[in-house]
Amino acid sequence: MNGGDANFPFPLPPAGGAAAQRRGGDTARPTERARQLRNTATLSEKRLWMALKSRKVAGAKFSRQIPIGPYFADFVCRSLRLIVEIDGPSHDLTWQKDEVRTAYLNAQGYRVIRFSNEEVRTNLDGVVAAIADALNPTPLALQAAPPTSGRGK
Repeated sequence: MNGGDANFPFPLPPAGGAAAQRRGGDTARPTERARQLRNTATLSEKRLWMALKSRKVAGAKFSRQIPIGPYFADFVCRSLRLIVEIDGPSHDLTWQKDEVRTAYLNAQGYRVIRFSNEEVRTNLDGVVAAIADALNPTPLALQAAPPTSGRGK
């Protein structure tokens, strides 16, 4: 029963709780929405997932359709804070929203790289190579920091 009886005196909150209210009443939980997105993946997303899964690229673990704030990232390597987005033709019309989304994800500490469906379809090896490059630290990051006194040895 939804509240009021002796065994359960308080009413249950609406389905999805406060998060659903912030999403404008959408009662789908993020895990349900992520599952739906995985099950309706585009052909390009499926092809790239086959190349990324099971730590096939630089030993990095990727996950699909991960909720980060109000957004779902196509592919995420959490340990290296890298998001890979695959954009279809509709993104040509929504580039301003993509900029807002990318700024939000960057503010959460993620780097975002984007590829078009066409790039994945026609140049999967090049896309995977670009992702591998993004996963590897830059040579500058490998250099030792100067001493705090500012003087060399």
